[in-house]
Amino acid sequence: MCLKTISTLYLQNNQQQTTATRGCAPQKDTKQVFNNGQWHQEHSVQEVYEEGCGQFTDNKISGTIKTHCYCRGNLCNASSHLHPVSLFTTTLMTALLIRFFVEFSEFKTYQRTFALKLKLS
Repeated sequence: MCLKTISTLYLQNNQQQTTATRGCAPQKDTKQVFNNGQWHQEHSVQEVYEEGCGQFTDNKISGTIKTHCYCRGNLCNASSHLHPVSLFTTTLMTALLIRFFVEFSEFKTYQRTFALKLKLS
């Protein structure tokens, strides 16, 4: 499950600062269990959130409002991913860099050979 948190801080002069954080929603629940005379941690993974958005304030004094949006699916929180155009551009740039380094190394080899011929003559 994905999570997108939008934090809005209201500043002076009616200005506001908005920050978005994207990632995975925490789903691991850890409890302390007493068994056979000893305490140990027990972990469980649960679907504890419903899809959708909700607002809440951490602290009434701070003035920060947070909106949590939960969703299911690949990159549903609008996290960045490679578009086909980006993938093509990355592949093209990699090919050009490889060609540049190959030609550069061949040029260096040619320079060394030419310098050696000059010394011998």
